[in-house]
Amino acid sequence: SYFQTSISMMSIVLARTGDQENAVTCMNTWYGSPDAQQQRHAYIRGKLEAFPTYHPQSIILAVIEEACGELGPS
Repeated sequence: SYFQTSISMMSIVLARTGDQENAVTCMNTWYGSPDAQQQRHAYIRGKLEAFPTYHPQSIILAVIEEACGELGPS
């Protein structure tokens, strides 16, 4: 799915760009199981409906940061 691809790629980029082990671990825990994925997808869909003028990638990033804290350079 679009969500799965986006979240997986974000995790890969974080893992490859430096000191982001905590964020990668959090994302893998937050999104790792099929049951969790269904819940996360439903939550993201709700956010997309609530904020229709925002780009979907920005919504996905905001949801992940809500769960795992701010991503990016320490």
